Amino acid sequence: QQAWGALTPRQRRSFFRRYAALIAHRADALATYVTLPQRTRAETFTSELLPLADAARYLALEGPRLLRSRWAS
Repeated sequence: QQAWGALTPRQRRSFFRRYAALIAHRADALATYVTLPQRTRAETFTSELLPLADAARYLALEGPRLLRSRWAS
């Protein structure tokens, strides 16, 4: 947590951009690992992987703005 706290908003943005790209590029492999026996791969993509990638993209886009007040003080 200390290491994350030491990152600037720009560094955090970069992390989340890479994270979202990694999820997108490795979605098929990730689905293999996280698909539960009672789910289909399509359900895993729509309920797990797409929301995760979307959240990472949101944090990459909006995170610095959301943290601006913390870093200003």
